[in-house]
Amino acid sequence: MDRMLAAGKYTPTMMAVNNLRVQLPCSDDQFLFVHNVQTPFLNSDWLKPKYAEQHPSINDDGVLSRYIRLAEIFGRLSKWSYAGGRRTEKHPPWDEATEFFRLRHELQKFHDALPSNLTLTEANLSAHIEKRNATTYASLHTLYSLCLIMLHREYIPFIPLRCNKPSGPLDEPTFPGEKFDIPFGFWEESADQIMKASRDIIDIVSTCQDNNFLPESPQLGFAVWQAAFVCLYATYFPQMDEQHHFIPRDTLSPSPDINVNSNKGLAGRTKKILSDMVPRLRMKELKEFGPRDPDQTSVSDGSDTVNEAPSRASTNDIPGNSINGEPMQVVEAARQRLNGVCTAVEADELPKYGHGPYPYGPPYQQFPNQLSNAPSLISASNGD
Repeated sequence: MDRMLAAGKYTPTMMAVNNLRVQLPCSDDQFLFVHNVQTPFLNSDWLKPKYAEQHPSINDDGVLSRYIRLAEIFGRLSKWSYAGGRRTEKHPPWDEATEFFRLRHELQKFHDALPSNLTLTEANLSAHIEKRNATTYASLHTLYSLCLIMLHREYIPFIPLRCNKPSGPLDEPTFPGEKFDIPFGFWEESADQIMKASRDIIDIVSTCQDNNFLPESPQLGFAVWQAAFVCLYATYFPQMDEQHHFIPRDTLSPSPDINVNSNKGLAGRTKKILSDMVPRLRMKELKEFGPRDPDQTSVSDGSDTVNEAPSRASTNDIPGNSINGEPMQVVEAARQRLNGVCTAVEADELPKYGHGPYPYGPPYQQFPNQLSNAPSLISASNGD
């Protein structure tokens, strides 16, 4: 949760892995059958060398423990990506001194260490669905594919109109062949990682949805959205998909009759998956994502704000200050205002304001530096 919430700008992580001396969870079967197993730490430095030699059979087969390890890698990848990605590097991406190289190596090491029953295959996915534990398995591999997309998209041309094949970024910093000794097939392999990872996400989510076992989480929704973007990218620039993960082998140029709103093909499949998930996502209720009703309009009263119900993050409902510096209690909620007109609080309505951030009552009147009797809003002292 900490790594997912920190995936963005100016949202640092709150927990340092080096300070966590907590063992990873065991598998579900080992927990249900009460097996006494030894699981590793998230940070292997906590495992003493002598203990590791005496207990070589440390069990790490749980899919949840693998997911936690991957989430930690995702946290560092997000930090690198939002800090500027390749623009923070001083060396080309194939150099071992770059963060790109280290993250790529860690992801490959993580993938190679997966046991046979946790690797991504059609048979394994079907088996986990039959066992009713495909949620974590699907989340594991969609997150892994999402990491590959976020990592390798840094070095793929954004709008490759004049590119015949993957050849690295077109905006600075660039790596022309006449100045750098580029490893053979580096750009092609990097682009293929993006295409394959996106296709894996679509296949996983489609299979789970067809079996009514789709884990609808923000992480999975974000992964499907990224895969949909890559799918459209490959549709318009088929020369970037050399292994034909999205584009048929007989397609050499984008079709002139592409309809991104169609429900056909992989792009249509991702659109349908996201459309099916939207009604159950709570974030759709936030005002920041626009009005839910396309026909809903707001009429301005000539001020800088419009008459609309604010979200939780809105400051429209925060009481302002009166002339004498005291919080005004006459301001009703924004949804109860009429063209921005405020009315004074009547004496018989004072009990209604005994609660809230600025209650009108004895607790409010006893604030430091306040008079024992709060002046009335119609008092002459307010206008002096």
